[in-house]
Amino acid sequence: MRAFLVGATVVLAGCSEPPGISLEIAADDASITTVELFVGEHCNGCPGGMRPPQLSPKAADLYLVADPRPWTATVEGGVAGIRLESDTDTDVPALVIVGFDANHTPVATRTLYNISIPANDAVLWRTTLLPASPLVDIDTAHPRPPAGTERIKIWQSPNQTLPSCVMVEHWEADRVTRDALLPDGDRDCDAVPMAQECARYTPNAVGIAATIDEASCLLPVATPKSICMLGGPPCTEAGITPGQECDYLDEDYCAPLQLCACAPADAACITSAIAQGVSSNTLSHLRCTLPVQPDGSICPDHDPAIAKLDAGAMVQGGSTKCKRIALHDPMSLRGGFSDHVQFGTGTFKLTSFDQPCEAAIEWSGMLPLNPGGGASYMFAELELDNGKHLVLPLVIEPGECARPPSCAAFRIEGGITTETMFECTAPAPSSASCQASDVCPGPVCGGTCCGAGEACVEGVCRCGPTSRCAADQICGGGVDPAGCGSFCCKGASCEI
Repeated sequence: MRAFLVGATVVLAGCSEPPGISLEIAADDASITTVELFVGEHCNGCPGGMRPPQLSPKAADLYLVADPRPWTATVEGGVAGIRLESDTDTDVPALVIVGFDANHTPVATRTLYNISIPANDAVLWRTTLLPASPLVDIDTAHPRPPAGTERIKIWQSPNQTLPSCVMVEHWEADRVTRDALLPDGDRDCDAVPMAQECARYTPNAVGIAATIDEASCLLPVATPKSICMLGGPPCTEAGITPGQECDYLDEDYCAPLQLCACAPADAACITSAIAQGVSSNTLSHLRCTLPVQPDGSICPDHDPAIAKLDAGAMVQGGSTKCKRIALHDPMSLRGGFSDHVQFGTGTFKLTSFDQPCEAAIEWSGMLPLNPGGGASYMFAELELDNGKHLVLPLVIEPGECARPPSCAAFRIEGGITTETMFECTAPAPSSASCQASDVCPGPVCGGTCCGAGEACVEGVCRCGPTSRCAADQICGGGVDPAGCGSFCCKGASCEI
């Protein structure tokens, strides 16, 4: 009965109540027959918006509804009552009440924030539902509504037993805000099986750009200067077998250009390219030397081995700085980056970070030694404040016990190929227009071409509030005077 220690039961207003909040909901609209209560807790790690069905993506504060059962009450005499109970004093970040007519059409709503539910005291709250109209995209047929307007979108997959998804839009004179409350068990209410769910906040997703967690390949990107980027399969939750395509990620992860000779993802080729590039001093990389004994254990005087990894050379000459340095499992393009990785039977861990681009790296355990004492490799990520990322080989070399652990950065801009990865370190611009440039179908953005209808937002190509579109799509629908679209689509129906 209880979601994060909160329970709800139907109550009659005016009766003597046990501890908790007795919520008396006034429905001035006589057509309202039932109300449903959505109790939301903070959604840690959630994006800053989502795309409701039949709408363009919407920026919104997302909350999770933990209880798997809908909480409803009948309106009698213009009033409905619901009681919130808790075993301990509990704070509820967001609470949305929706009033439905006899056809189960949402016609009224009320949003409350930061509700404190007492464990030992009885409290009576009274609130009145506000009229609500359907949430639609703003266009010539649906102009901006006046201040004070509440709009609502509620959806649920057929045969779904979880609470519905609800997004409420609040219009003020100079801005609009939105709250979306989503069942934790199916955050986009599309009933797609978890094995097929690849976009948790886009119902029945089609062609959504993969995140770094789904990265799986190298992608040569034809921009004003060809750049090698990490790519992954776009998310389509029905009709396409996942993992068979390599397309843009939702953010740009730029790698040394030489590695794209191994596209899409030839692991042996990548290892060979790194080894040859490092030995010939033609490949930008990071390098750490660790004092180890012949069996790979850290020398006693240096256990744990701690060194400063200063990658500032990778962002030198401009105003762009690092926001974070992270590591990746050895020689794999799959999955995201972390502050620690398992390497053999030992662990690399980043313990601190300082701008412009420096971190303390700590090694403990056994260093796996290659035959002949050669170097080992992994990947490091430099997250930049222009919205982009550099992905660099990190070379791990065994060293002598007489020398302390050390790390260094090697920036190579010439060599076998002219390195274009550093185009991604350009300061973050934002475009006032989405019009095509001389060399791109959209604006040039930090060395990358944006697609048709996309905007350059702080150095990252964006379609509406979400990521860039797949290569076979444009950013269309509801195009504004600056030529900017609002959602990714393809075909004649979304021409700009």
